[in-house]
Amino acid sequence: FPSHDTVAAQIKTVSAIKWIDEDYGQIDNYEVKPPVKFPCALISINQRYSHEAAMTYEVGQLISVRIAHDRSGDRSLMATEEALTATLKKLEDIDAVKEALVGYFDADNISCLYLQSVDSEQRTDGLSAKRILFSDNSQEEFS
Repeated sequence: FPSHDTVAAQIKTVSAIKWIDEDYGQIDNYEVKPPVKFPCALISINQRYSHEAAMTYEVGQLISVRIAHDRSGDRSLMATEEALTATLKKLEDIDAVKEALVGYFDADNISCLYLQSVDSEQRTDGLSAKRILFSDNSQEEFS
């Protein structure tokens, strides 16, 4: 199975990302400010099993990467060109992470990553976050 380290190593190729970690709720449960640097990439990996035949299962890896930016200094899109550029940079960061992971494979852990979705999180805490979901499929035999 893929590890957080395997996925993190690939995300590290995106120079814009300043913090990479396992997602354990850092940007959801905090008092003053999240214990991360922005932009950050938070990774969670889950498995999905589908019975095929006998003791054979199709095992799908679901890899979620949350990309978060601190928006406390942002302005509306009616603001200056500099503010607009900063807002659009967030989208470039997300695209860079997608490009780093789509099609990625590791012969030992990941067969090939496929993009499943990119969803915006509705937040009221001044952070902007998008969840990028990837999957891979491989077959495992259990006895």
